[in-house]
Amino acid sequence: MNKELVTIDTILKWFKDSVEQRLPIRPMEWLDGSAKLVILSQDLDEEIASLECDIADKMAELINGGNSVSQAKSIANSGEIFRELKKKKAIQERITKHIQIAKKRTELNEF
Repeated sequence: MNKELVTIDTILKWFKDSVEQRLPIRPMEWLDGSAKLVILSQDLDEEIASLECDIADKMAELINGGNSVSQAKSIANSGEIFRELKKKKAIQERITKHIQIAKKRTELNEF
């Protein structure tokens, strides 16, 4: 029996595909998806914290190496780590918006 692992990406992709195909999303699917996103976002939060620490370490290294704070910030924020951080923060923001929509959805009379 091959079960697909449930991840933030698979949940968000399912909702995106449903919207693109104009499929109705039932209220319980909103709640179920939101609950799973909340639980799974713990790993995302830890990844974001780790990336932020990596950038701070890089900035400290650059400052200790003689660069100004603005130079260090510019250099540290131009690399692959910063790019990955921005992507993960965007996912985090989508999760927050998804949960807000799910809360509103549950307030509707049709729920």
